[in-house]
Amino acid sequence: MRTPLQKLGTAQGVLIPPDFLAACHLKDEVEMHLEDGRIVIEPVLRPRQGWAEAAAAIAQAGEVPLDEVETEADQDWVW
Repeated sequence: MRTPLQKLGTAQGVLIPPDFLAACHLKDEVEMHLEDGRIVIEPVLRPRQGWAEAAAAIAQAGEVPLDEVETEADQDWVW
């Protein structure tokens, strides 16, 4: 799709169609960077995004949650 650059004050911008925004899960804020001469726009990832779903999937699969796994650090050390 070709679309014109539009003047926005001293900058220029591109209007992104709603179906593009929805398909890319773009909301209020985006991450933007240059990559090999291209402008890359990505959704902002929130800390711990998806953790609740992952925990539910672990519980449903019957796996032991990571906070219940015994590690070497949990053992009593003898000096």
